Amino acid sequence: MPLSDRRTDIDGFAIAWLGASPDAPVELPPIVVLHGLGSSSREFTYLAELAGFARRRLILVDIPGFGDSDKPSDWSYTMEDQADLLSTFLDRVASGAVALVGHSMGGSIGIAMATRYPHLVERLIVAEPNLDPGTGSLSGHIARQPESGFVKRGYDRLVYQTQREAGRGDLVASRFLATLKQASPRAMHRAAVSLRLERSPTFREQLETLTIPRTLIWGANTPALDPPLADPAIAVEVIPDAGHVMMTEQPTAFAEAIRRALDDGPNL
Repeated sequence: MPLSDRRTDIDGFAIAWLGASPDAPVELPPIVVLHGLGSSSREFTYLAELAGFARRRLILVDIPGFGDSDKPSDWSYTMEDQADLLSTFLDRVASGAVALVGHSMGGSIGIAMATRYPHLVERLIVAEPNLDPGTGSLSGHIARQPESGFVKRGYDRLVYQTQREAGRGDLVASRFLATLKQASPRAMHRAAVSLRLERSPTFREQLETLTIPRTLIWGANTPALDPPLADPAIAVEVIPDAGHVMMTEQPTAFAEAIRRALDDGPNL
């Protein structure tokens, strides 16, 4: 499926996204993908090339503050405000409930969207989202710095360190570097702080309260979720030989886990 660059204005924000239409007209809900902290929609473009995704419309979103979307310096970038803004976006472009896929920060935003706007999400697939307050290694590294310090120095240090890792042949670092350079330092800091906040209910509690089909995807090389989810109705997929950035480390296995969670179409 060919992807097209698109932009949609929502409440003064220009949201950039990549869209693909299915190979044939279908009634299945679209697949909407939300990326993680410092990433962008470009991490998931390979999904459009796989047969298992040919029967649904594919919408890959640049979350505000990241990728090619707007990055205003006077906005909050909290998970809840992102969920509200992106829900308005989905109302505009999706015309009905969607299958929502979110990685890391995108998974946390997806949980908030499904909780706050249940009519917009018919199933939720989250890959290593921030579920509990104070968790997340990258968000923790960023949030421990004052916003002004991260904007002035911390962001450049993060880019430099990522460049060094990429220069040593680290594929994950190389892919992350390209999207990190597009991200707003201020958006990254405010999003990181929001991800780690105490909130009631927590993202874990919100996920377990939802009644739609839910799948949690986890990398085998990532420490196990502790404690495990209490709701046995949540399907769990483990990606072998992968850590947090599973869509880069094991892209086919990650896509196959999504396809199983969608439960339609041929194998990849």
